[in-house]
Amino acid sequence: AEYGKIECWRVLGRILVLLELQATHKGQKSTIFPPSTNLKSSVYPPNTQAIDGPLTLTRQNIPAKRSTFPSRRVFMRVFINEGQMSGLWIIGAGGHAKVAIAAAEASGEFVAGVVDSNPALAGQRLLGHSILGAHDWSAHDRAHLAIGDNKIRARLASEMPVEWVSVEHPVAWRHPSVQVGEGTLVCAAAILQPDARIGCHVIINTGSIVEHDCVVGDFSFLGPRACLTGNVKLGTGCFIGAGATVCPGITLGDHVTVGAGAVVTKDVPDGVTVVGVPAKKIR
Repeated sequence: AEYGKIECWRVLGRILVLLELQATHKGQKSTIFPPSTNLKSSVYPPNTQAIDGPLTLTRQNIPAKRSTFPSRRVFMRVFINEGQMSGLWIIGAGGHAKVAIAAAEASGEFVAGVVDSNPALAGQRLLGHSILGAHDWSAHDRAHLAIGDNKIRARLASEMPVEWVSVEHPVAWRHPSVQVGEGTLVCAAAILQPDARIGCHVIINTGSIVEHDCVVGDFSFLGPRACLTGNVKLGTGCFIGAGATVCPGITLGDHVTVGAGAVVTKDVPDGVTVVGVPAKKIR
């Protein structure tokens, strides 16, 4: 931890030096360092010469050794942006967690780490992030449940004292009138049309479509390219398989399962599983 703090200050110092060099090159007075400050320091070698024209940094005037800190872009985002000082914790280290991490990082989040209770995964890495077997959670932690099982998400969400964060991939499309609950994941190429309402800890998978005025209950799951046409209502904990379509105005009760590729043309009561075209009850 102490080493990390030192690296942070080193990177911040280099950023300030670069800003000062650019200001000095343009003939501006220093606003960062007093006039007596020696800007050569250890960032540039003693033989660095002044450059006529636009400031350009080349291999000749930048040290070969690079900092082990992630990057200046990540540094600025983590240590300067308010409300994101602790980064985002991803809970779960399965395949779905990869999708959640990709969406989070694409949206500008800094992923602090991955936590999974499976002891076989502890110490491994997922997309470059360390997998921890446990974490001492507090109300200040920002976290996202990256677990595909609806029941497990519901249980953990009620047990853990953290700030649940929704994640939305930047290439998803959402109308400003759409309401999205905490902890929900909206994957790449998903489309959320006007006046749709999405509950908490919902998974809207890649390429899924939620049309106008739809209601999606908490802890529900829409598989890749699933389609809810207009005015569809899903209860809590529903599972809509990949490529399935729910026709306009249909209501599905709590914990309904719709098989992949099915077309639902009639209302479905609580706890029922339907498959096929048109979808029919199998249990």
